[in-house]
Amino acid sequence: MEKNRKEKDWFQQLTDKRSTLAKQLKDPAAAGFWNSVVDKYSDEAHFLYELLQNSDDAQATEVHIRLHKDRLEYTHNGLVQFSISDPGRENDKEALGHLNAITSIGASNKQSGNSIGKFGIGFKSIFRYTDRPHIEDDNFSFDIQDFIVPVPAPRMSQERKAGETQFLFPLKHPATDYPDIVQKLETLHSPLFFLSHLKKIIWETDEGAHGSYKLVKEKETKIQSVAYSYITLTHETGGEQTAKRYHRYMDGCAVAFGSNEAKEPQPLEEEENIFCFFPTKEQSPLPFVIHAPFLLTDNRESIKYHEAWNQQQVEKLGTLVATALTHLAQSNQLKDRIFDIIPLEKNKFLKKAGSTLLAPLYIAITEAMRTKALFYTDDGLYVDATHTRHTENKPLRELFCGEEEKLLPEKEKDLKWCFKSLYKEEEARQSLISNYLKENQLIASTIEMGDVLGTLTCTDIEVRGMEWLKKFYICLAKSKVTLGSQPVLLCADGKARALYSEGEGVSTKQIHAGSTNDSSDIHPLLWADERCRRALASLGIQEPGPQAEIEQQILPIYLNGRATLLPEEQTLRHLRRITECYQSLPPQGEERERFILRLKETPFIPVRDHSGNRCFQRAQQCILRTEQLHNYWEGHPERYFLENQTIIDAIPPEERSTFYEILMRIGVTTTLSIETIRRTPLEAKRLGLELNPVSLRQYDNGDQEIMDKEISGWDHFIHHLTAERSAAFFNLLSEEIQRSTSFLFAQSLAGDYSYVEKGKQTRTRQRIAHTTARKVIFEEKWLFNKSGEKCTPQEIAETNQLSHIYDIANNDIFFFLGIKISDDLKGLTKEQKEAIDIVNKFKESGYTLRDMENLLAQIKAGKKLS
Repeated sequence: MEKNRKEKDWFQQLTDKRSTLAKQLKDPAAAGFWNSVVDKYSDEAHFLYELLQNSDDAQATEVHIRLHKDRLEYTHNGLVQFSISDPGRENDKEALGHLNAITSIGASNKQSGNSIGKFGIGFKSIFRYTDRPHIEDDNFSFDIQDFIVPVPAPRMSQERKAGETQFLFPLKHPATDYPDIVQKLETLHSPLFFLSHLKKIIWETDEGAHGSYKLVKEKETKIQSVAYSYITLTHETGGEQTAKRYHRYMDGCAVAFGSNEAKEPQPLEEEENIFCFFPTKEQSPLPFVIHAPFLLTDNRESIKYHEAWNQQQVEKLGTLVATALTHLAQSNQLKDRIFDIIPLEKNKFLKKAGSTLLAPLYIAITEAMRTKALFYTDDGLYVDATHTRHTENKPLRELFCGEEEKLLPEKEKDLKWCFKSLYKEEEARQSLISNYLKENQLIASTIEMGDVLGTLTCTDIEVRGMEWLKKFYICLAKSKVTLGSQPVLLCADGKARALYSEGEGVSTKQIHAGSTNDSSDIHPLLWADERCRRALASLGIQEPGPQAEIEQQILPIYLNGRATLLPEEQTLRHLRRITECYQSLPPQGEERERFILRLKETPFIPVRDHSGNRCFQRAQQCILRTEQLHNYWEGHPERYFLENQTIIDAIPPEERSTFYEILMRIGVTTTLSIETIRRTPLEAKRLGLELNPVSLRQYDNGDQEIMDKEISGWDHFIHHLTAERSAAFFNLLSEEIQRSTSFLFAQSLAGDYSYVEKGKQTRTRQRIAHTTARKVIFEEKWLFNKSGEKCTPQEIAETNQLSHIYDIANNDIFFFLGIKISDDLKGLTKEQKEAIDIVNKFKESGYTLRDMENLLAQIKAGKKLS
């Protein structure tokens, strides 16, 4: 009761005191004073922010606003009711009552850093819209007239609940005030962002417009003195609702980072002004929102830059941001979004003309980037700047991550891949971030392909999967490195080698693209992939020309003995490639001759050894299997047969004549072979060669050159002579004589003898008529007579003395051998001779003429012969 009486007395004293002051301010000397107070706010309806501030100070959680055509009703549920203090002691700011403050000019009872501004001046902005505001709560009901004079007033609201505080503002100019206030109600800018208590604002108008502002806060946690909460600000107008989410950190001042629904930090959709509980007019270049209880100008729109208090607040904000970033990282919400939510452009904070207000904040953030574990790694950890690794080559990073990270140089062992999000940025943004990283030395190591190449071993390449290798070579090509002696190319045999081999200071390219499956071939699975093939080609791998492919890739396989490991189909392909290469070379010239020489030196002819196993031999040891050559050479220990089927399988018909030409040129036996053999004088004497030198130079025995002729395989033939072998040699000899005539064939059997005569310097040349080849043909027993006895040609007088195993159709061979053609054969055609020969062969087999007639009758009757 005593208290009520005292408050009534103070109220009356306050009314009297403010009335006196009001009269003084109406003096002409103070003309315009109130206009300067009321009109200092550039925002229309700025008074709404002031009311919200005071509601939060009163610990209100909800505000309800109803706008009528002629008045505004504003109600909050604050726990703090209006109070009044002794008007005679208003110098005591600590004890200043709310009623005293609201009716003062510039006085305030809000001294805490967490309270908002000057109640008195701020509240005066309401007088732009009303002349006589009415205020009531559980303790007081009063009007304010003349801006500062409180006067008791009857309670006007029937809807105010106990404990609530309500403001009623009759509008001075309803026609213009009403739309102004509606517009402001619809566009309040984040009014609940940094308030301590207020969580909901609901408004409505007589015309049915309505809306709300709400703040939903998840459970608040403490990080030392910092209060962290995840908040959602919603704004609803006319049924349409927007929502913005933030990670908010408060410790006297506050920072808030934008967020998506997954709680991932995001940059602001648009720049925010600096907040001092509500947005000021000061622009902020930061990608997050900041708030601090700055000292503002009277209109609460601008920050006093040079106030020490304000500078301290910016420094506190820097510390708070460092704490916030660390917390976001430790809670794994930051991930790889650090550059989305920090300032990167130094010139916006540290200008040539001097630092801006927020320069200490930028510096503090940069220092945190250097020292805090804020960088998200590919394996989900966070490291500081001394453990970061990056490359601008994204494919390289993808190759050497995870398990493959161990392939990086040893110095990279304690570092981690970071900054993955850079690859997603547009070029200008990527450049901005890269410059920031370099300027602030936030990358411990920048990897290039060249750094990796020097550490890769053969084993590293050989154990990698084929898909990895394809990507590796594509990346290698894009890196534009020059391959030297690094063993990074996987060859067809599964081994890794360098593109170039080093020898005597000369680099030689040793890897190509081919079909040999050898060490000189890049792996066929790599070459078969189109993208990988283009990459390898740009690195210097090429498909060689036909001759290079044969000489550098195919023939070496046969020289090193690995040909037996190849599939048979591949060796057949090689024969065809050799044929195609030969055709591509000029018919006359050194290239074709050199190519033939290489083929002669190489055991590439596919044959069977005497046990039936596949093997490869040089041409000089090979014989083209025909019936006659097989019978002549059969069983020779140093000769192997090239099967006709092999040629058919390997060479298409239109190219076979070329292949046979190659076989003959490189020394494969395709006919009767007459070899030229160098003899020593002692050998010549032993063999009975008829050499008759005029004289010989004594000191070097005439420097004799004795070139004998010999029939290849004769010794084996004569020591294993059978009738079948004899017939085969006869036919081979006949073919050679028929091919060149008996005279020219006889000439081909002649040898050559040259020597230096005594007292002369030039050579004397003589012809060796009776060479070994001629001697064996005419002097050895290789023919069979009708009695089956072995004879020399000289022992056969006429053809009718020969065994019927021989083909008598060719007269030339008998002329050459000196055998007279029997009278019964003279005048006959070749076909007639062949018919007689067939009949004779039947007789030798035991058939009578009667038997032959019966066989013929059966054939004509279409019967199967038994």
